[in-house]
Amino acid sequence: MDSSLVKQAIDVEQTPSEKGDSDITVPRYCDHSLNNSKNNNTIHNHNSITDGSRQGDLLARDCTDDNYLDDAAAIMPVVTDHYSLQSSSSRVQFRSGKAYIHNQSGSQYASEEQSDYEPADQTQVATNKQNYISMKRSNTSSLGETLVRAVYTAIAVFVGANIFIFSIGLLIFLFAHLAVQMQDVDASKIYDFCGTFLALPILVDGLTHLLVLTSGFVMDVYSGHSLLRLFGWDSVVIGWTAFVAFTGVPLATLLGLLFVQSERIVEITLISSFVSVVVFFVLFASIVCIQLVKCSLDLVQEFEGGNMDLPLLVRVKRAIWITTRSRLSGKQQNLYVYESDSLNGVKELSQQSDSPSLVYMSRGKLWLRLTQLSITNCLFETLECPQRRWTRSDISGSLPFLTKDNWGLERVFCRNREQSTIVLIGGNAAMTRRQARSSTVFFFLGNFSYILLLAAILVWYETPLVLTMLATILLWAYRIYKMRGSAKLAKKVNQSYYQGSSECNIKDGEEKGFTHQWKCHTITRPKHSFISVFLFLHLLFCFVFPFTFLCWSRNGSGAITFIVMSLLHFQQTIMDPEQIVEEIGADVFMEGRPDMESKLKSKYKSRLYHITSMNGYRPSILSLVVIFESGGVTTEAASSTRLDPTITFPNSTFFYQDQKQMNLATCQLDPSDSTSNIQYLADYAFLAILPYFKSETIQSLLDNWFGSNVAVYHDAETIFRAMRPEYAESLVSFDLVSFPEDNTAVVLVRGTHAYFDYLADAKIWYSTALFQGFRALLPFGDFFNPLIRFNIGTLTVLETGSTRGFAYYAKTTEFVNYLKDQYSEVQITGHSLGGGIALISGAQTHSKAVGLSAPNTVLGRDTVYPKLKLDDLEKYTFNIAPEMDIFPKIGDQLSVQKIKCRADLKGSLINCHLPERSLCEMLYSCGNIDRPVLCECVSKFGYPEPNSVDGNVGFSSVCSGGK
Repeated sequence: MDSSLVKQAIDVEQTPSEKGDSDITVPRYCDHSLNNSKNNNTIHNHNSITDGSRQGDLLARDCTDDNYLDDAAAIMPVVTDHYSLQSSSSRVQFRSGKAYIHNQSGSQYASEEQSDYEPADQTQVATNKQNYISMKRSNTSSLGETLVRAVYTAIAVFVGANIFIFSIGLLIFLFAHLAVQMQDVDASKIYDFCGTFLALPILVDGLTHLLVLTSGFVMDVYSGHSLLRLFGWDSVVIGWTAFVAFTGVPLATLLGLLFVQSERIVEITLISSFVSVVVFFVLFASIVCIQLVKCSLDLVQEFEGGNMDLPLLVRVKRAIWITTRSRLSGKQQNLYVYESDSLNGVKELSQQSDSPSLVYMSRGKLWLRLTQLSITNCLFETLECPQRRWTRSDISGSLPFLTKDNWGLERVFCRNREQSTIVLIGGNAAMTRRQARSSTVFFFLGNFSYILLLAAILVWYETPLVLTMLATILLWAYRIYKMRGSAKLAKKVNQSYYQGSSECNIKDGEEKGFTHQWKCHTITRPKHSFISVFLFLHLLFCFVFPFTFLCWSRNGSGAITFIVMSLLHFQQTIMDPEQIVEEIGADVFMEGRPDMESKLKSKYKSRLYHITSMNGYRPSILSLVVIFESGGVTTEAASSTRLDPTITFPNSTFFYQDQKQMNLATCQLDPSDSTSNIQYLADYAFLAILPYFKSETIQSLLDNWFGSNVAVYHDAETIFRAMRPEYAESLVSFDLVSFPEDNTAVVLVRGTHAYFDYLADAKIWYSTALFQGFRALLPFGDFFNPLIRFNIGTLTVLETGSTRGFAYYAKTTEFVNYLKDQYSEVQITGHSLGGGIALISGAQTHSKAVGLSAPNTVLGRDTVYPKLKLDDLEKYTFNIAPEMDIFPKIGDQLSVQKIKCRADLKGSLINCHLPERSLCEMLYSCGNIDRPVLCECVSKFGYPEPNSVDGNVGFSSVCSGGK
């Protein structure tokens, strides 16, 4: 049972001056229908009790104790709402008694005062009358309300996911633009490079804060907008606003489109619904940010003695100063473990002065050591006495208990180690010895499993034994270092149990346990001059310079986005109420302070507590941003692990018979065209491989494949750069093969080869891939395609003109348009990134394009410029997609030929993407006809040996001496 509910459940009037001890009314505490409450070992939080330890002991006693009334004096607790509650409890007079009602997540908890004695004569004064408190739980939500709340939450999650993908995509655009500028930095472009680079800190931090607000929005929708209620919004206004945003606007749009018989009903309705909820989110985020700033200013006013005449600018300056000083200070945070035989109120625990049993873990030492270096003495000063800082656990005013009734293996192992906790090892509610031992065994078993999993994966990937052992040893050493505190704690707990603490008799309601509590101390502080210089430089280089660059480059959408992110960044970094509370102390949150209660009302404290609690999402969200940001580049890098493909032709003729496989619908792009030099899909696959080779070897490969002098290689980059000298340093790489017999040509676009290629891949397709992944989680996911295309197009608007100028497909498209005046027909092909660019340029130039393992642009056709038409993609593009290759699944497939991949599971991600394997698969499945079979098909990829024309020569023996 929630201890905060118990604290609310007590409100018994008393008149000890008019009655003797025998007439005192003392409440009993009995759980009623509260989540499997079959015991009476409830732990009570006495933060609202001000009458000393005797009262705390009394309230912790079992209500069935015969000596309960004898020990009771004229001690009556007062019910108060703790600021950790998102909604206030209601006091009602009902059935000649009082009840306190608290609503939480579709349930209602009632603490009802009842009497166990009713005199026959109502006029008779009852003697020895005894009241008790009945704790009840009622389900207040209906199926309809639950469904509506679920729909609202699902829509909020959908909007939140789109905002997350939007943030990742925006950062990808920035990193791609920055990478291109790094490739070609000169005096004329150094300003562009610095402007983009210096904008990154504010954009990353602002987007992270935006995602924190998004998480808070989703949770607030799920809880029935409890946070908006704390902000003083009327429940009627909240209800109607939510209805209009989530239901009213989409419904009105749908009805209007039906009446006008529109053909875009689904698309426009989805977009209107999304936009209306985004507007609601913007309203929510604005209110939260305003409240955060207001709380910061109010805290400064309290810190200055509650001076109501303090000018606004002075409060703003003071808030910025305190927040900046707090962030720059050298701090050390330790997780202490206290052993106590008497668990007092949480306020006493937060002020614990006893020596801890051990230090479980520490953090913050790196920055602290940097501030203590001799070279930083001019910037920081070391405090003579370290100053106590207040952690989030201190501010919360309540520590969760781990008891035998809420214990679980997963709960203990996966618990939030950032949160302070009280673990009971003695008393009625204490964990059993079996539970404690299981927790210890499971903890070490889980860490051991991590190490074994890493070793198994390395062995499965056939990593050299030395590297496997080295990685395992290093991980072992790291985990042992991190588990030192856990081992000490386990030893301490076991000693306590062996001393009989689990079987100890309860004396005066005392419990025994270990308190895990974070404590933070400021060791060094920045000097006054350093804070001033830091703020000035931060404003100049992280805001003024990037904003000037965006305005100078006439990037209006980027400038507006940067302004919004800057507001979020500065609110978080220089007007953060949590930092101010940690710096000036948590007394404003302590109860039992009537003077403080008059200054900071309960609702204000609750508002401050809950909006600052959202910062707890920040580390997880920042980690997700880093993971997804690096994940795309890492995945793309995996797609081109083999940067040096090899092709070896035998010096004799061998052939594969057509396997007549049903999964290959076609082996020729146009079976009716028998005059073209390129007739088979294998021809396109072979040509797509050639850009990976050195230019001096390509002609000999062409002669072996098509025949002597049938195909001619040209250095396309030389031709293109002679035509457009301004692209002399262009990153795109392509080649040209012409067929003089019919005056046709094929442009060969190189696939992912260098780090900048990875960013080019991600810039075009990563956001699309993320939206696809999110769509796969939705029921009827394809139904949301119009909305996904709308969001991708909106993200593309923020792409700067200079980034578009460096887009790979723009150069290829321009080159193909140039060649169409020179040849009767121009085709395009490529592998991986090269294939994706080939498909884009083919649709833009109305030229036949074939991609091998290429990402598609059906879903993201609005991300390129000019935008692609679906009819052009269907008419001019074709993709060859090996199974188990994830890259040709990106962007939604349209015209595609799927082929098998015979690689084993552990190499499927990389090996199925190899162009040589795909070529061998097409030769084997379709028959090689008059094309040579690669030696690598047998020696590297394990395909059966082809038949010899004369039947007397073995393929392996020929390839061993082949050329």
